[in-house]
Amino acid sequence: MIAINRARWLNFPGSPRTQLFSVHSIVKTDRIGIGGTFMNDTKGPYHGTGLDLDIAYRLPLGNGRLSIGLMGGLRFISTRLQSEVVTVEQGDVAFQSDILMQALPNFGFGLLYSLNDFYVGFSLPRSLKNKINQQLVDGNSFEERNYYFMTGTAFNLKKDESIKLKPSLFWKITGSTLLQVDATVLFSFKEKFWVGPMYRSTNDFGLLTGIHLNSQLQFGYAFDWSLGNKTVQYNNGTHEFMLRYDFVFEEKQGIVSPRHF
Repeated sequence: MIAINRARWLNFPGSPRTQLFSVHSIVKTDRIGIGGTFMNDTKGPYHGTGLDLDIAYRLPLGNGRLSIGLMGGLRFISTRLQSEVVTVEQGDVAFQSDILMQALPNFGFGLLYSLNDFYVGFSLPRSLKNKINQQLVDGNSFEERNYYFMTGTAFNLKKDESIKLKPSLFWKITGSTLLQVDATVLFSFKEKFWVGPMYRSTNDFGLLTGIHLNSQLQFGYAFDWSLGNKTVQYNNGTHEFMLRYDFVFEEKQGIVSPRHF
């Protein structure tokens, strides 16, 4: 079970806010997993809520394991472009109507191959390019597809494995034009505490840290500062809090393997 609260560009009017709550579990066998995610998202006059249901199947492949995931969900969005946005030019077509409520169904899939100290994956969380009920100057507005690629590994910095180095890369491609790359290097101490820097290709810099409060409860915090955003002089950066709880049932006798990633 994971709960996340992300607040971007603090002290900037209409700044983005996101809340996420996710629950997932194996079903009888460790090869099948199911889960659900609820998300609430606001950006200025935009507001969206959504619920996604997930199912994954894991199978041995070589020295590792291949996970195949499918997702289906529904989002409800609303925008108050006419009633809440003040434009410089009167009569702008893009701001002459509100979207009070629109339902956007979607589905996606992903692949993840993992070893004890390495993983690589790909996902397309939203396959459908839904039409947004808003008339623009150059036609209709559509949702863009986002393609995600990720990889990471872990190295022992001490022979007793008390300190590990965990670098990772994350690529996000929007449509056919926008590319964003995140690079993170975490230092893990006895698998109890982790901390490390983050860099994003949009000229964002940040710091991630977290702690295992016990075998079941984790707390994480991330901060980043967007130097590439023109609002940087008016805001106090982005803050994200994460709380994770693993239910351990007696018949399962604890968590089977350490969580390196």
